[in-house]
Amino acid sequence: MKMKKEELKNGRKTKSMLIPLFLVFVFVAVMVFYTSTLIYRVDVLNSSAVIEDRMKNVSSLVENHLNTAENVMQITADSVHHMLISGSTPARIQEFLVEETENVSEQFGDDYHGIYGYIMSRYMDGLGWEPPADYDPKSRDWYTIAREKDGEAAIVPPYIDAQTGDLVISVCRMLPDRQNIISMDLKLDGIQDMMKELTINGKGYGYIVDENGLFVAHEDKDRKGTYINDTAEGEKLLQTIKNTESGSISVRYEGEKQTLFINRIMNNWYVVTVVGNSELYRVRSASSAMSL
Repeated sequence: MKMKKEELKNGRKTKSMLIPLFLVFVFVAVMVFYTSTLIYRVDVLNSSAVIEDRMKNVSSLVENHLNTAENVMQITADSVHHMLISGSTPARIQEFLVEETENVSEQFGDDYHGIYGYIMSRYMDGLGWEPPADYDPKSRDWYTIAREKDGEAAIVPPYIDAQTGDLVISVCRMLPDRQNIISMDLKLDGIQDMMKELTINGKGYGYIVDENGLFVAHEDKDRKGTYINDTAEGEKLLQTIKNTESGSISVRYEGEKQTLFINRIMNNWYVVTVVGNSELYRVRSASSAMSL
């Protein structure tokens, strides 16, 4: 009897010890879950902040690229206008365009490809290009858009250059006489090179798309010059990008859940970074491991 009483007493002690231990275990499990969730959220926010900072930097660089082209074209247009009203000959204006084309390329790089225009009822080219017989400058976008803007500087949407076959944009302007037009081509190689900045720890990819769905630049160079809205799914994605304008949004595209970071810049271009949600989680795990 005495032994049974002792066994019963010891059993009660054991049970009384198990309850606090169980409560401690539950508390620790809850704290681990809460802390892990908190760290996860912080890391994802940090990853998003890194991407957004890089997008702002790339957006600024692209806009500087475009602004430089616009400023160069404006200065050249003003110079040609003064040459015209002072009686300069066509030969002298042609010579000036050649000189300016060389100077601009040396100062700002090969992306600033050539200055040309419709001047004194003829096509003049700073690169000395002789267009084919069927080339009609009045039918080109740089001419028609410049006239539509009526003296304001305009950026022509990307197109294939008749001279080089490269994807380019043009910055153009009609002179105050409302007859003559100056334009300058800007190749997109420099902007294309910026796409490698739109990743985080090597994850994700970036592109720039215009309002018509044309890829101005893309991490996959083969997609530059193609259209995102070639498919119904792509058309829906383009509309989502345009509706978002700036910020981030989760979408399902090509069978994958993705987070898009979007920033609208001048000329209605959209800088986009795409990170698959599974990649974003791996980025979070990698950053957590590095912090440890």
